[in-house]
Amino acid sequence: MADFPKVGFPYITQAFTDRPKLWRYLLGLLLVIVFFMLGQIASLGLFFAIEGSDAPLINENGAFDLMATKVPPAVSLVIYLILPFGVGIIGLFLAMKYIHKRSFVSLFSPWKNIDWKRYWVSFGLWLALAMIMEVIFYLLNPELYTFSYDPGKFWPLVLVGLIFFPIQTSCEEFIFRGYLLQGFGIASLRGWVSILITAALFGILHGSNPEVLKYGPIILSYYIGVGILLGILTWLDQRIELALGIHAANNFFAAVFLTFSSSAIQTPALFTTEDPNMVTMMVGWLISAAIALAILIPMFGLKKWSSLWESIPIPTSIINHSVESSGEDDVNSIPNV
Repeated sequence: MADFPKVGFPYITQAFTDRPKLWRYLLGLLLVIVFFMLGQIASLGLFFAIEGSDAPLINENGAFDLMATKVPPAVSLVIYLILPFGVGIIGLFLAMKYIHKRSFVSLFSPWKNIDWKRYWVSFGLWLALAMIMEVIFYLLNPELYTFSYDPGKFWPLVLVGLIFFPIQTSCEEFIFRGYLLQGFGIASLRGWVSILITAALFGILHGSNPEVLKYGPIILSYYIGVGILLGILTWLDQRIELALGIHAANNFFAAVFLTFSSSAIQTPALFTTEDPNMVTMMVGWLISAAIALAILIPMFGLKKWSSLWESIPIPTSIINHSVESSGEDDVNSIPNV
């Protein structure tokens, strides 16, 4: 059973309550970027303090190599994830509290609660789909895979990944499927517009990743596709936990079970591959995305697909505020977002 009304868009329209203005979102994003950069500087400073300024932390493909550090890879992963992305979340928290005057938890749902069942179901489902697809790919091309199991590195990586990868993925989801999806939602009043814009920005964010530089548009389209999938789930569910679970599972699988030479982070994963078939990977991802949607939409009673094209109703209080501010009688006035 769904836990929200079948009509309306409460996850999006709650953003109307903070008297939305463009400058608020620009200032909020600037604050997040500044905090993220401060965290990244602290992360690099800590690595250089441990490894030395000439440490080969970046490999020939431009990827961050956790296995080249003096400290265990699991510890390096904690430093790499918790400082930039953890500090970035703090920046977003401050933006919500002091710039938008809203609860940070409103980025989870309009009911100010967190549904852990949604998170763990989507996490487990996506992890299972990723494993099944990879087994199929392995059976088709076993020569592309190298079994590289090292129990002393693998199991600490599993533990750290389960705890700390959600910090990285949640930071990105709070920004793209929370903060920006809501912002572009009340600006465009259409779900499909907000989803496409945030997905494109999500792809641009990952555009400098080494795998994108090596494989080009097909990997960039993958990131945009991920953004569309997670945006659709968030819009149809009117809450963010399904996107949080899938994103965390996706990155956990990529770091713990299978990595390749041009991946953004090099880890002691269970398997490695030098030259994955990107077309096959995209086909597998599209199949997984379709299966995930087919399972999650009825399981949690998500809104109908037609809601992506529906117009978001502007709250009466916002219309009245706009009319009073402009001194006009135009009830169709839309707030400056």
